[in-house]
Amino acid sequence: MIGTWSDFVGNVLSNIVSAAVCLTVPLLLVFGLYYRPGRRRLRRFFGITDRRHSTIQVRLSNIYVKPAGSLSPLSIGHGFIGPAINATEYEYALELAEAVKSRPFAGQAYALLEQFGVEAMNRPVACEISPSIDYVDVPHHRIDEHKPVDFDNDQKLVGEIGRTLSAHRTLVLVGSPVYNVLTHFVLSNCGDQTRIQFVESKSEPGHAASGVEVFGFHHTGASESLQRRETQVGDTTMYEEYFALQKITNWNGGRTTIFVCAGTSTAATAAALTRLAKWGELADTFGMGPFTVVYSVRTIDREMPGTTEERHAPWHVSRVWPPER
Repeated sequence: MIGTWSDFVGNVLSNIVSAAVCLTVPLLLVFGLYYRPGRRRLRRFFGITDRRHSTIQVRLSNIYVKPAGSLSPLSIGHGFIGPAINATEYEYALELAEAVKSRPFAGQAYALLEQFGVEAMNRPVACEISPSIDYVDVPHHRIDEHKPVDFDNDQKLVGEIGRTLSAHRTLVLVGSPVYNVLTHFVLSNCGDQTRIQFVESKSEPGHAASGVEVFGFHHTGASESLQRRETQVGDTTMYEEYFALQKITNWNGGRTTIFVCAGTSTAATAAALTRLAKWGELADTFGMGPFTVVYSVRTIDREMPGTTEERHAPWHVSRVWPPER
């Protein structure tokens, strides 16, 4: 009887030890991968400093399409035609999400520890993609009454923007002020972090984002307007576009971190998202603080329509400002 009892206790203890080993070893492996320096660096770069808030929100252009074109927060010379801009932004936003979000095992480990009330790791980094805020008040106005956004007088819209930007979170704003009202507001109200604004180029009057003005571009402090243009290389038409990638920290005195990925065309904006997906290179160059960098994009397809396979047009990206050392 004594032997039987000893065997029973031994088996129970053996099972407990085996279960503990089976649980501990995978968790130690998860912790080793989750807390490796690269993931901690990613969280710092994207401003994820709160254990409870680990979601990067990507806000795409929100295009209000009408039968004869589209409506914009700005005054534009011609409207949007077709669905390609949203489709392309979404496609490249997915590539960014894949580059920054935590792997599935981290979410499973976090959920398991949460079941036991253990707070041993931060919430895994997630990435949510959605349209920007609506800027057309259709229930109260007819479409033909739509006017460019006036932040001084449209307090309802400004209030909604303020609520979106004031929470402690990380936001990636995709697209120029032409169709992303959040980009329009942020670039107009970022105070001492103001470095750029989108402007009309001389060759495209009425198109409010066909150029990028860079403040303090020259060593004298003078600004420079970079305007997109067409060039002919043999029998091929090339387009020289520009995009800005800006990181704004502590928005409006809070802890919100904002990234702006905005270009003078769909291709340029897509290139901005591709550059942000290589966030490690940006961290190596600019550190963890705020920065603004402007690139030129040479491509044969500035709007990138068509199917997914057709959208990957070749482009050449080079840094324009600040100059590389």
